[in-house]
Amino acid sequence: MKFMLLPKIIKIGLYAILLLPLIVTPFTMFPWQFGKVIFFQIIIEILAFVWLVFWLQTPGRVELRKLNRLDWAVIIFLAILVVTAVTGVNFNNSFFGNQSRAQGVMLWLHFGVFYWLLKSAWREKNDWQRYLKATVIIAVLVGVTAILQNYLPATWRGDLGPRLSGIVGNPAFLAAYIILPAFIALSLVFKSSRALETWFWLGIALLEAVILWGTGIRGVILGAGIGAISVLAMAIFILNKKQRLTAVIILAALLFTGATTIMLARLPKAQEKVPFLTGIANIQNITQASTAQTRLMAWQIAGQGFKNYPLFGIGMGNYEVIFNQYYNPELLRYGFKETIWDKPHNWLLELAVSAGIFGVLAYLAVYAAAVQALVRKARQEITSKDKWAQIILAGGLLAYFIQNLFLFETFNALLIFFIILAFISGRIFSETSTDKILSKKSKFASLILTGVGALILFLLYQYNYLPLRASYYLALSENAGRYQNSPAAWATNAQLSLRTPSYLKLESAVLAASTLDTMSKKNIIKDGQDIKEAALMLTSILADGAKKYPQNYIYPVWAGQAYLVLGEYVDAAYFEQGREFLEQARQIAPRKQEVYFLLGQAYLYQQNAAAAKDILQAAVAISPDLGQPHWFLGLAYEAAGERLKALPELKQGLRLEPDLQTEQNILYLIDILAEAKDYATILDYYKLLSQRQPNEGYWHAKLAATYLAQGDKAMALTEIITAAELDMRLQAEAQKFIRDNNLK
Repeated sequence: MKFMLLPKIIKIGLYAILLLPLIVTPFTMFPWQFGKVIFFQIIIEILAFVWLVFWLQTPGRVELRKLNRLDWAVIIFLAILVVTAVTGVNFNNSFFGNQSRAQGVMLWLHFGVFYWLLKSAWREKNDWQRYLKATVIIAVLVGVTAILQNYLPATWRGDLGPRLSGIVGNPAFLAAYIILPAFIALSLVFKSSRALETWFWLGIALLEAVILWGTGIRGVILGAGIGAISVLAMAIFILNKKQRLTAVIILAALLFTGATTIMLARLPKAQEKVPFLTGIANIQNITQASTAQTRLMAWQIAGQGFKNYPLFGIGMGNYEVIFNQYYNPELLRYGFKETIWDKPHNWLLELAVSAGIFGVLAYLAVYAAAVQALVRKARQEITSKDKWAQIILAGGLLAYFIQNLFLFETFNALLIFFIILAFISGRIFSETSTDKILSKKSKFASLILTGVGALILFLLYQYNYLPLRASYYLALSENAGRYQNSPAAWATNAQLSLRTPSYLKLESAVLAASTLDTMSKKNIIKDGQDIKEAALMLTSILADGAKKYPQNYIYPVWAGQAYLVLGEYVDAAYFEQGREFLEQARQIAPRKQEVYFLLGQAYLYQQNAAAAKDILQAAVAISPDLGQPHWFLGLAYEAAGERLKALPELKQGLRLEPDLQTEQNILYLIDILAEAKDYATILDYYKLLSQRQPNEGYWHAKLAATYLAQGDKAMALTEIITAAELDMRLQAEAQKFIRDNNLK
């Protein structure tokens, strides 16, 4: 009976999976996501093989339930993801995913196996109750790491702003993960038979609600609110008359309190007295914040992509292709960071772009089957407590659906989502399904197990170990280039990563090129030979990617940037190859300003100022009311020796774009203005620097010198005295300045 231990192994593995949100892998890229995805896949593949062994070797022990509506909806949805990956624009990216988001079709298929294993392992009500309780407890532990995030090891911490993120590394990802366990905890309140247990789960639900609020993620908070309202609305139609009246009163009170709070939150005086109202005001401004404006633009671009690929989309993970193709130049107004989007931050729109109308309908069918089953079960329950438990879970699913309209699916959140789906299929639908039992052992069992075992070993090595290894060396490479200022170490580890035969090769080349560009900007590359071999290797990979996926802007634009670095530090002949790839990128994304700026840089490297001016004038024409195009055009004019044309453009750039008003840029412009003797403008810039650093005497000394050059001795005297008062080290210099210039 040696095979009878196998079910226990499966159950232990399923519990182990719950611990994955607590794992961080600082030795990989994107340590809060990628490593745990690899570990999840490894566990699932091993458990699937164990299940197959048990099924084939112990006939009569394994029960196979008839597929229900939810099962079919999940199967059809996953099948559509596979089909659209094949028909899409980049199968590798769609099917296998990448490190940054760790979400390819392969991961979804593993979640499908997870769903099936859960249904197979947990047959009894108590099994599911224990597993759901464990799910909630682990979620609470993750939430506690957010509360105590300042005390976590440095390599475990992600976003350490005022919002909670904890070991998950991102406030939005934490909120998306916590929202379903919060509703599960609330449903357990009504499933508890003892008062102490009831209060325990109520406390857990409230704690998770506090953590949700602490993340500050407005979409999730909005989703939780709508979920709570939907619970009360469903209760009105499902519970008995007395309970309905209670639900109506609670719903009315909730709506009244909410409306009153919203009105108060609009009053500045109320916000001063009750800081809590500031958070409410921020939620109300969800469509007015700058991030909301850029998100709306990203949604519009996704809508355009769906319009052009309505049936099957372009494959999962390829939104950036659509984004760059239909790029909105207005995004640059909100900073360079907002010109790079790989997801529209709306899961339904992302699904529409990825899998077309069929994918959206299949996904909605999953939700419809799950919520309908819970509502039907609530109607069938005898006690009001059991009815509440089912309704709350349905409300949780609706809350999760709403929050996904402002985000995208992430690993931790998907883990909980599939647990809920498996629970509904395994417990709710199981009451109306029948079991089939394999009655005799297959004569091909050994052959099947040998073949599947070999397949599992291949999967473990090719799609888990090798990607993990590639990510490990890439993380070492990034650390060396960005933080240790060691180009040689960057090159060594980048080559080890790029030589690893994994599906991550193209993404790794992009990330390595990004680090190479950072090293160039930091001016830490002292010997071009240190980086030459690695840079040529990644440009070769990116060139192949640009050829294989001609619609993707990312590969040629990063190949172009890498060649520019090679031209700067190794051989000027590489500039031309860089220009050619950047021109290819411009053809793909003709309205994206970034590539125009890079082309202008390439032409300046080639000492072709005329071409640089032409390309940057085109950038200005695309977005004449944004500062960056004017600034770069001004730099091109200055490089061409046309200062009279350069000055207006440079000043216009700083005027239109506050982000360009760095100390370095201002001082650069002041040097040019000094040669032009434009002292009035210089005074304005020195005053700006002085306002930023009011206790810095140096700027007042500069103001004094500028006033003197302008002929205003009175103001020169005032400023030099102020400089000496602020900085004792300037007193001797100030006295000499006063004597030499006869200031009184």
